[in-house]
Amino acid sequence: MANIRQTNLKDIKPSHRDISTSVIVLDTKFSDGGNHIWVADETGSFSAIVYGRSAKLINPGDKLKITSCRANLSNNVLELIINENAITCTGQDTMVFSERPNFSHFKWMIDEKDPNGPLVPSPVPEPPNEDSRYFWLPRYYVDKPRETKEATVPPPKTTRDEYKDSDNRQAKRGRKRDLRNSYSEPKRGSPTRRGR
Repeated sequence: MANIRQTNLKDIKPSHRDISTSVIVLDTKFSDGGNHIWVADETGSFSAIVYGRSAKLINPGDKLKITSCRANLSNNVLELIINENAITCTGQDTMVFSERPNFSHFKWMIDEKDPNGPLVPSPVPEPPNEDSRYFWLPRYYVDKPRETKEATVPPPKTTRDEYKDSDNRQAKRGRKRDLRNSYSEPKRGSPTRRGR
């Protein structure tokens, strides 16, 4: 079987597919919004999204061999998309790596010198949000405001509403009383005297 060509993280461009690479996991963030991992090699680091239930078994320090993944450009930010079937753990804490540059912090834009050519990364990456625990994620993940649902409290009942509820209850009781009377047996009247 022919050896699969390994790609360094610095050489990954938008729309690249079937990427094979070896990386080490620096951090993980698993939530309902997706399974995000921070991976790196000796040329830099990337934010990646892993699909599959077994993604949560990945731990920081794992050395991963990825046989097939693709580069996805979203909000002008480049991330790796990896399926769980394309990952093999080959060791732990046994790899030389560099956290910087983080290639997921670069904005990809149109080249002014060649507008019809491929997109190029910004010369300087976006500064990470150091206040966040997951500063390595792209800024639009970290700075995205959380949606909070306010509890709806019904307004207090006024005196008019209380009277209305009382009238409704009385009306219901009156209807039940009328129904009982309508189904009761008719009263027997006094027998009429027949003439002789």
